Amino acid sequence: MRRLPVVGLLLLAGCTFGRSSTVEHYQAEGVTLVLAVQSSEASGIIAGELLTVEPDAYLLDAVNQIGDPVRVVRVPMRDITRGAAYSGRSPRGEVRSVVDTPPGMRRVARLGEAGRARGMDLQRLSRFPFGIPDAALSRLLDARVQTEVAGLGFAPIRSTY
Repeated sequence: MRRLPVVGLLLLAGCTFGRSSTVEHYQAEGVTLVLAVQSSEASGIIAGELLTVEPDAYLLDAVNQIGDPVRVVRVPMRDITRGAAYSGRSPRGEVRSVVDTPPGMRRVARLGEAGRARGMDLQRLSRFPFGIPDAALSRLLDARVQTEVAGLGFAPIRSTY
């Protein structure tokens, strides 16, 4: 009779500590990427919260010039000339530079050519470190009035100053 409660506790512990693919595995606050990009579609500065890291691209919840999230964008790493990752969300107002740290934020990583972070696991710091679930992506796209993730040609890019 005593084995039943012990087995039940072990099963409960296994369910609690196992990795789930649901939305509960998001970071409470991801990092903000500020990227200088150069491609045939667009060039300039793009900023936004890092949603997840794909094998060859970053998925961003990109912000407009006043800091409101406006578009979910896939940024290919090959198109990044340099960038930086900052703790927290981007502040109100335009982020114009990948060199100057926005007020109230802290730089956690520099990105080199082709967008790779030096000695930092950006996937772990993203809002969805285990990949963005389809339901969460659908909700984000609906909120941004999109049917699919946008490319750089439709991103809120600002010219560099």
